[in-house]
Amino acid sequence: MLDKLRKINIVAKVMIFIVSILVFGGVGYIVYVNSAEPKDLVTKNKNSVQEVSMDLTYDGYSPSTINIKKSVPVRWKINAKQISGCTREIMIESLGIKKELQMGENIIEFTAPDNVGELEFSCGMKMVWGKFVISEDGASSNQPEPVKTLASARPDSSCNGSCGSPSCGASKGGGCGCGRH
Repeated sequence: MLDKLRKINIVAKVMIFIVSILVFGGVGYIVYVNSAEPKDLVTKNKNSVQEVSMDLTYDGYSPSTINIKKSVPVRWKINAKQISGCTREIMIESLGIKKELQMGENIIEFTAPDNVGELEFSCGMKMVWGKFVISEDGASSNQPEPVKTLASARPDSSCNGSCGSPSCGASKGGGCGCGRH
């Protein structure tokens, strides 16, 4: 009887282990799959406003590329989950929009420009970047978003791909523009 209970106990532990791997591994897989390609995140409400959502964490903006339709009002929901120094503020410099963010949901409303192209946004110190891709229909081109690396730091940054090095503005208490600090 005791041997039978031990076998049942071992089988139960193995099953719990397998289920844990499937559940937690599955969550990781879902997160990976959902972040691998940019999605069309635009929804329209009854007032013909494009509603888009984005999260802000210590890793930056997610998604950092959002597709919108030209000439249509936008209601941009920013869910600030984590805020650090310069990400306390977000701006679309070309539209003259600047907003201090609070933890939780923040809303910015504007009308998408009439031209097709890109509309960049950034933190207040221009270290963390994202963009709206403006098109005729608001749909994505299904091109995967480029992977952000130190080598793809903005050209006007001072880190030169050496984040934290003596040439990096972040090492001097400021920001380098690479989006990592």
